Amino acid sequence: MGFSLKKNKRNFLISLIIVLVVLISCGLFACNKTAKPTEREQAVNEFKNGFMIACNNSWSYLLSKSEVENLSNEAHYIYQKALTDMYALAIDKSGVRTQKIKALANALKTDEELQKLIRSEKFDSTKLVNILDELSFTGADYTGVVVSVLKEWINGGYSLTEKVLSALTARKDSLGVSVSAEKKKEFSEVIGDVEMLNSGLISVESDKSEILADVESSEKDLLTLIDFVVNIKGSLDLSSIANFGNLVTDGQISSKSVDEVYTYIQGLFFAIETLTNELEPSKLVGLSETVNKLKNVFGGIYTSDSVLNAINNYLAIGSTCIDYVPLVSYIAEWCGKCIDKPLVKSFMEIYTQEVPVENYGLIIGKFAYKFFESTAAASLKEKAATLSEAISGDIDKIGYAWMVLNAAFEQSELKLGDKSEYLSEVEQKKLSALVVFSLVRHQYLSNVIAFDLRAKLDPSISVINGITTEISWFKSIKKYVLDDDVNPSGIARSLIESLSQYEDSEGNPTVGTVCSWAKAIYEAGNTLFGQISKDYAARVAEVIDNVIDKFYENSTTYKELADMYDSLSGNYVQSDSESYDKLCTLYNEASIEFILKLLGIVQ
Repeated sequence: MGFSLKKNKRNFLISLIIVLVVLISCGLFACNKTAKPTEREQAVNEFKNGFMIACNNSWSYLLSKSEVENLSNEAHYIYQKALTDMYALAIDKSGVRTQKIKALANALKTDEELQKLIRSEKFDSTKLVNILDELSFTGADYTGVVVSVLKEWINGGYSLTEKVLSALTARKDSLGVSVSAEKKKEFSEVIGDVEMLNSGLISVESDKSEILADVESSEKDLLTLIDFVVNIKGSLDLSSIANFGNLVTDGQISSKSVDEVYTYIQGLFFAIETLTNELEPSKLVGLSETVNKLKNVFGGIYTSDSVLNAINNYLAIGSTCIDYVPLVSYIAEWCGKCIDKPLVKSFMEIYTQEVPVENYGLIIGKFAYKFFESTAAASLKEKAATLSEAISGDIDKIGYAWMVLNAAFEQSELKLGDKSEYLSEVEQKKLSALVVFSLVRHQYLSNVIAFDLRAKLDPSISVINGITTEISWFKSIKKYVLDDDVNPSGIARSLIESLSQYEDSEGNPTVGTVCSWAKAIYEAGNTLFGQISKDYAARVAEVIDNVIDKFYENSTTYKELADMYDSLSGNYVQSDSESYDKLCTLYNEASIEFILKLLGIVQ
């Protein structure tokens, strides 16, 4: 049986690594400044060809002009080849050794799994990391590529799209009458995609010197962070490090096995502590500012390219996670002090033996009570207050904090009381509406823009059949803006009240007006919830303070579990035991199931 800490994927490390590997997916990798120029050039050229083949089996980088013109997807080829040139340039400027570039180029041509990843609209970053691990990519390799790709998009993205537009338009104008309507439509579709991207990159172009300066000033700190994340990513699955499933023989766990797992856990906590020592608060502030700026720069860009869409989504996640680093590191430091070898052995035994799941409560109760004894509530509240200041005014960050708190209230049986004891129903409604808007702004607006682009090429497309979900979500935002509870001062309401001109009798926009309709609702929501996120940062912090107090007040529940753990002397409670009912009661009062769900131990 495997033992997995994939549960930790909820913390800032995993969220940030997703950002990095998705960025890597577009461009992929790099070079050795000491390599012979001819060898380097050959490796980069092999990458170009491999990347084009990975995108489409009928493509290669070296197709002749006549072969390209005979492609049914000629416009897509022209666009992708330009992107490949940019990524190859990024590779040539990065620090990955030439031999690794060659290995990657070969994998792009032959590895079906890698090809599926590149062609998939839903990019699986975990699979990419596994493939690159097999090619011996290191944290330094990832860092060099990420920074290089970012710089190329900032420095040359706008000029690239300008050139592609010029080439595509000229080629479309030269298409003869014998060319199929489908191919002409394909050109129009790609031109529309590139025009949309080009428009979004205007702001990047105008501020690129300042943006590049910020990226370069934070480059060393990015190196520290990325190196750490990449080098421990495998550690987040304990079974791959300690081979836990094979450490159990005839139901017995050896002291050597316990030592291995304990050393691994302590090493993980030490790595977090080391990271935060290197990324001191002043550096963390600068890094956060840089990531926020990148998020804002790319956030308004629409593109059919999954890479830039991923950047838009995950820069927001990375920005949020950086603010949680001090709190996570503080908790990790004390967690490391509260875990000993007997506790590790007990956890391993419960995981591998047929005993009621409630026995996990004994382990968590023992750990939690030790944590409460060694960690002052005031210290946790101080860290929470710092976090509150960092996330004030940010829709995504306030939304994330409320989602976590709301989940704790909904799933926890601990005597925290009702949510209304902490926040009024109106306040809860405002925060829940903010979460809805956060989801809309990161996914559904792009879907509407893409639909609008398709509809311009095919007016027969139905709004309801094409984007039913998106229309429903935007209607909910419109409702919130008009809701006196959520928006008592009427902020941005005038933007909503003018939408009747775009709607039919059922309140649905027409094909030709759906984009204008959605953007008006988006702007109104952005204004309203931007204000709410400023007003409620302090309120969310107050709730966190009160929840911390409640947990400490209920520490007696964890003490009872800890005492039961000690009294059992290494044994466990069976379902027919006299103490089983008591264990179940404490298990519920201490919200053990909620904790196990967060860890991923139970579904």
